[in-house]
Amino acid sequence: MDEFDWSDAYAAPLGTPSKGGGVGDADETPDLRFLARWERMRVVYNVVLAVMVLLCSGIGSWRAFLDPTYWELLIAGAFGANVCYCVGPVAEAYLRWLGVRGRSLGLILFGAGLLVSVPLTFFLVVGYLLARAGF
Repeated sequence: MDEFDWSDAYAAPLGTPSKGGGVGDADETPDLRFLARWERMRVVYNVVLAVMVLLCSGIGSWRAFLDPTYWELLIAGAFGANVCYCVGPVAEAYLRWLGVRGRSLGLILFGAGLLVSVPLTFFLVVGYLLARAGF
């Protein structure tokens, strides 16, 4: 039985995750093409959220765009939404590392993220507009 080297207890395991989910040879290169797909889907994600903001603002009041506080809210919200978006590719990377495969995996995670972010964006924008109107 091999003895564990306690002098470097925090070192990463040797090798990279293999297709079976375990640790493979150090020469094995992980397939990272799914990350490029996530970056293409980021454009769709941002467009969907931008349309949501425009629709909510148009229904409420276009004058909100003249308010500097609204722009601060939009910029902070856009930054936060893109930080949260990063959960998708990280989750897919871990699932792939555990051996879960399939092209639909990323699409399912993307859809789940949209199901969370669209209502959150709606309530954030509408909440601001209602507070601004005095409700």
